Amino acid sequence: MKKNQSTYLLWEYGYMWSVTIVACALSYLCKYLKAEILLPSLSILLVWVILLWKKPISKKVLYQLNVLNLFGAVMLGSILSFIVSKDIMIGIIFGVVIMDVLSFTKYGKNTLNAKLSERTNSLARLSICLPVLKKVSIQ
Repeated sequence: MKKNQSTYLLWEYGYMWSVTIVACALSYLCKYLKAEILLPSLSILLVWVILLWKKPISKKVLYQLNVLNLFGAVMLGSILSFIVSKDIMIGIIFGVVIMDVLSFTKYGKNTLNAKLSERTNSLARLSICLPVLKKVSIQ
């Protein structure tokens, strides 16, 4: 492996770890917020996302959407933790993981997730991870 390629892979893996750490830190911080703060914040965030969806797709809009999607996923998870029990939450998480894995097999080609993945415009807007630099992507 070339030195340039190994440096790039090291940066890419570091980036993935840093996004994961940021998401975990946000989840930890949201644990201490009350639902009365999280619900209005999520509402404002959803309005902001809807306004960004109406703009033409560009790198700037994708980066903004990805950051907002990350915050929204953390807030929604925190709000759900107030509403449902941990057992139900674990069941929901397993269901999402199973549907995600199935959507990439021949049995899951008709699932909503697989159909959405075919539409690159929507897929880019729903991504929770920021686009990796120097990668060929939707942009």
